[in-house]
This record gives sequence, structure tokens and C-alpha cells, in this order.
Amino acid sequence: MRENDRSDKGIRPTYIPVCLRDLRGGNGKYRAELRVDPGATESLIPSAEPIGKRSCEHADGVVKEYPFGLARIEFLGEVNAREIIFGTIARPYLEK
Repeated sequence: MRENDRSDKGIRPTYIPVCLRDLRGGNGKYRAELRVDPGATESLIPSAEPIGKRSCEHADGVVKEYPFGLARIEFLGEVNAREIIFGTIARPYLEK
């Protein structure tokens, strides 16, 4: 996981429009412009209904526990399903 807004090579971050939906059903959805972080190992969004908790190590070595859930992700004309970490950071992001 990363919390900074710069890549290691000084390249400006890329943002894409994303729609997330809970895999368990319902009409709720989360739409946002999310940053694509090629160095991230998890996707992080502000909140949703969690199904459990897991520990994640940040780029600075700090380990924190976060709730997670499963989501349907729609972006760039594609549909995928992923585990999503829920947390509070300056900018939500998607893993590469």
C-alpha cells in the first residue's frame, strides 16, 4: 500500500473513472476517479460493508489492520471482481 501521490520515477499519477458494487448484491455503488498506483498491492477505498479484517504493510514499513470486502469493479469498459481494503487516506486508489 502507498499513501503518497507521486510515483517512484516522478511521473504524474493516472486517474480513471471507476464504479464499485458489493458482490453480495444490492443497488449501492461507489463512483469515483481513482488513482492507479502501479506499486500498490491492494486497492483502497473510503468505506463499504466489510466482511473481515486483514493487516497491510505500508511503503514506510508500518503495518495497520483494515477492514476488507469483495467488490465488482467497472472501469475502462471492463468488469472485474477484487478484494478491496477500506480505509481513510487522502486519495483512494486501485492496484495495478
